[in-house]
Amino acid sequence: MEAPPPLLKALFLHFFDIHFIEEKGRAVETPQFFAEMRLATRIAVSAAEHVYVPAASYFESPLCQHIIGELDELCNLGFIRLVGSSPSLKQFVLEHSDTAMYRSDSLQHMSYAAWRDTGSLAYLQRERSATKDINSDWAHIVGSGILQRRLRDATNTPILNIERRLDRVPQELAGQAFIPEYVFEILDIPEDLDVVRSRVRNVINEAYFSSYTSELEAGILVKLNLLASTLNATSSAVSLSFGSLHRFLLASGRLAEFLNCGPVDLIKFSADPNWRVAVSHASIPPVSIGSKRVSDRRSYSALLIVAADSELRAVRAELDETLGKSTPEPIDAAKSDYVLQYRDPAFGATLFLSAMPFQGEVEAVKHVMRLQASLQPSVTLMIGMCMGIPARRLDIGAVVIPNEVTLFDHQRLTTEGVKFRPHGDRVVNGILKLAQLVASGGEELPYKVIVNKGMGSASVKIEDPSSALVKHIEANFPDIEAFDMEAAGFYSGSGDLPCILMKSVADNGEPQPNPEAKRDVQMRVTRNAANFALRLIRSHAKSEATSASK
Repeated sequence: MEAPPPLLKALFLHFFDIHFIEEKGRAVETPQFFAEMRLATRIAVSAAEHVYVPAASYFESPLCQHIIGELDELCNLGFIRLVGSSPSLKQFVLEHSDTAMYRSDSLQHMSYAAWRDTGSLAYLQRERSATKDINSDWAHIVGSGILQRRLRDATNTPILNIERRLDRVPQELAGQAFIPEYVFEILDIPEDLDVVRSRVRNVINEAYFSSYTSELEAGILVKLNLLASTLNATSSAVSLSFGSLHRFLLASGRLAEFLNCGPVDLIKFSADPNWRVAVSHASIPPVSIGSKRVSDRRSYSALLIVAADSELRAVRAELDETLGKSTPEPIDAAKSDYVLQYRDPAFGATLFLSAMPFQGEVEAVKHVMRLQASLQPSVTLMIGMCMGIPARRLDIGAVVIPNEVTLFDHQRLTTEGVKFRPHGDRVVNGILKLAQLVASGGEELPYKVIVNKGMGSASVKIEDPSSALVKHIEANFPDIEAFDMEAAGFYSGSGDLPCILMKSVADNGEPQPNPEAKRDVQMRVTRNAANFALRLIRSHAKSEATSASK
């Protein structure tokens, strides 16, 4: 009999870090947040030979202590190890109790000062220093000007002398821990500038997590829900899709068993052949946390998805004109759906064009997941039209390719008006970076391409530029340039596969009283997005062919 696939070598649990948790706001107070954190920990233990937790997370986070405490037998046996730079766990506590690192009134200092016995927890001493790695990354990102640009883009109010203050952060810390709250003080960032604070916090957290994963050669859990993050730290080892294994447990009817079994039974669970296969399918090769996995399909193909009928007609017209007529092809043996197939012989590429049956975020998730599973494309693109945020005054026909998508579906209708609870996700990957190169390649295009701004998304049509949602975006999200109904669902449904969304601006939220004129504009602007999509596909196909020949 064929042996089941092996477990992963190591996983690093980043989500227990208190600064990572702080980013989640009031969500941490919900039972759902705790439940996902607990399930993610159990999945890691059952999927990897070694699970590593920063010692700082254990001592500073009651959530970590509670969840890891349930698995104390595995901690004692070394399946779960705390990791730090001190020679021993006792020495780690003593060093972190020093007020030179954490001020005496800080929660961190009080956590370490109250600790008396570290028990028999397994501990691994690091060779590298997380603080030194954060300092090094900080110097690079400040020296290159990247952080300054991100902070300027995050607010309409200039932060005075921000460049000079960023430079002096390492010196002014003077031995204190390199943590967000101390850095906020040095930079003098007001508490109401949440986006600015979030971007500073991400820089620190990314460097901190990468310091661990690179030395430990450990992957992380990705595709989380409440614990999802815009962090773009890197891992040099195979990572794991939480979403895939959560779905496996639900579909197999074993979720309750998995959540309620004891530590020893959890290890036994990891030997189950079906679980091993599920872990193998949920594994993600060593890439950046924010990157997408390259398809295993041998011949190059691109899947193009549109949402509206006018978008389908426009994209089809552009492809017909450039590549010739298409042929309808079923996506599977059951002929459950059809796509239009095009061939680009000059680049050896096959293009599939598909239209969603309905618009909206949920439909986008279902549609892209189903077609990617059947067609296994090298890259998936969503093409169409969007609304420009009125205050940004975008040109009609400009092509927007977001580097960040913020979902506004979660709303509360209260007596005080509509309350929005947005969820953002950075969508920077190799395909976006290639799109940036194509857009700046020197060839003059008959339309503008915007590749460094965000997009808002929700399953709602906007035909009133003074609506509450539009005003909320204009006032609180200066990076968001455009709005559509499928962006967040598209990226969510694409999972770990290479994907990119590009939509042309059809209007700026104003009503369109003339349906015929509206369709003409929609057709014209969508062809801009389709034209750029073809340019990008050809560049990507060429680069993939070059890589394959090496």
